[in-house]
This record gives sequence, C-alpha cells and structure tokens, in this order.
Amino acid sequence: PQHFSTSLANTIVAARELDKASIWVEVPMSRASLIEEIETANLGFQFHHAEGSTAKLNAWLRDDIPSKIPEFATHHVGVGAVVINSRDEILCIRELRKNYHPWKIPTGLADLGESIHDAAEREVLEETGISATFHSVLSIRHSHGMSNGRSDLFFICRLIPDNNEDNDDHACEIAEAKWLPLSEY
Repeated sequence: PQHFSTSLANTIVAARELDKASIWVEVPMSRASLIEEIETANLGFQFHHAEGSTAKLNAWLRDDIPSKIPEFATHHVGVGAVVINSRDEILCIRELRKNYHPWKIPTGLADLGESIHDAAEREVLEETGISATFHSVLSIRHSHGMSNGRSDLFFICRLIPDNNEDNDDHACEIAEAKWLPLSEY
C-alpha cells in the first residue's frame, strides 16, 4: 500500500514538471483503503464525487492560480410537458400525494445523459400512458437552493399527442391523468 502513495507522489512531481494544472485519481470501492493512504500521505487530494462504486479525487497542482475544477453536479435538469390535443385540451395529472389536489402538467427529472426532448416524452408516457412527440421548448427557469443544495434548470416543453385518446393506464406515481379544456387550466 505505501508503494501506491510513493508512486502517486512521484506522479504529482512529474505532472508539475509538465506544467499540469491538476491530477485525478479514480478509486474503485474494492480498493477504498487507498483513500486513507492518499489522505495520510497529505498529497493535496480532495473528494470530487462518488458515483456507482467509484470515488474520484482531485489535486490542484498550481500555486499561482486558484482551482478551476468545477464542483460536481451543479444542476438538476427537470422537464414539464404541455401537451395540447386537437380539441384544445391540455393533458394534466394529479399527484398521488395526500392533500394535493390541483391539476398540473406532467413533470420530472431528466436521466443522466438524456436529452430534454427525450425526457419530456418519457415523463408524459410514464405518468399518463399517453405517447406524445416533442415540438419545442416554451420556457426555461433557473433557480437555486434546490435538492441537495444544487441549482435547477427546468424546461417547459410543448408536445403533440400522437393521438387524442384517453388512457386509463397511467403510472402508480400519479393519482389521475385527464384532458382538461385549455380555457379552464
């Protein structure tokens, strides 16, 4: 194990000689004991993030400028879907939460690597069982202090339903899905 910290210290020296700004170490969970060794060796590493079964650490090597490494996952990306059919009705849902009765548009978070339009189409299908095709982005909201202290980018998207049919096959995460006259929404 001590061989690792010596080798890592030598790598840092070589990186500085090459005028590298930072160095990264990826530690799989099966080798988690190396994290303590890295910390004990006082090489200047800090946790950047952990995902799945891997921790990623970074050491900023430049003394002349502050670190330019951005924090991990600074934003969540959410979507809301405005789906209007040929009868001028908007697709709305009611949440499954107790004492929550207002109608709202289908919403949700984009999955890692998922495009905005794919996320909007998926959320509508998952929540209502209705297939719809992305048309455009209507609005974007950027707010701070959301889940886990992160900021939120929220995209309201316009989708066109693939048909005007109602679907009683909505997901168990909502109480009800319904087409409402746009004039009442």
